[in-house]
Amino acid sequence: MKGRKAQVRRRMIERLDNHPEPPPLARLLRGGRGGAVRTKLLLSILWVAAGEGHDVRFPARAFASLIDLPKPDTDGARRILDAYSWLENRKLIAVQSRPGLASKVTLLEESGSGADYSIPGAVLKAAGKDASVDTLNAHRYITLPPAFWTKGWISVLSGPAVAMLLVLAVEQGGGSAAKELWFSPGMAKRRYDLSEDTRSAGVRELADAGLVTILKRNLDPDPFAPRRLRNVYKLDLDQLERDAAVYPAR
Repeated sequence: MKGRKAQVRRRMIERLDNHPEPPPLARLLRGGRGGAVRTKLLLSILWVAAGEGHDVRFPARAFASLIDLPKPDTDGARRILDAYSWLENRKLIAVQSRPGLASKVTLLEESGSGADYSIPGAVLKAAGKDASVDTLNAHRYITLPPAFWTKGWISVLSGPAVAMLLVLAVEQGGGSAAKELWFSPGMAKRRYDLSEDTRSAGVRELADAGLVTILKRNLDPDPFAPRRLRNVYKLDLDQLERDAAVYPAR
């Protein structure tokens, strides 16, 4: 598991086909600290449940420890159980109680459709060059490296920072190579349904952590035109290989 990348469908992150409902990521985040717990928990389940059966049977305290919730054996575990309930009600997981044992948590498709989970990369590989547009749209994905968990980033980054890490990875096209990215507040709202506060706070935190570089670029290439600057962002996922302990938790 430690060497496994997490594949995350873009449908979880961005709104496609002009759908009126916010994408799952935007819905996950709403609700303050509870939103951050739900987001981190679902990503963690995606990471650990990619094997056969796509289920996990860990005690709630294990996930509470993974994302560094206070008092993981008690308060932290209760917050995980609350998040289980929320995720199950939104058709992102299915939970089977087992008296005396940890619940069996089965991953469903992260689009929120309620469909059985399948590994998106495997689906696209099986479809091959004959994959339809619908198949491509349903299963396009980004990857998060195992270092996101093993180096502690899952615990130190806030909900907005995690969300913007995912958004910038989508904008980057799923690769790890840093390139300049830009999107307007209107585009962020339209495609991702994230507030300006979430977007700006998340990007600022990623920059503080050394995961994103913010640069100023002139909108008009004419050297004689009035200078109009905009921010562009360079996400470097390779920086996740650093130990997150050097970054203060928020």
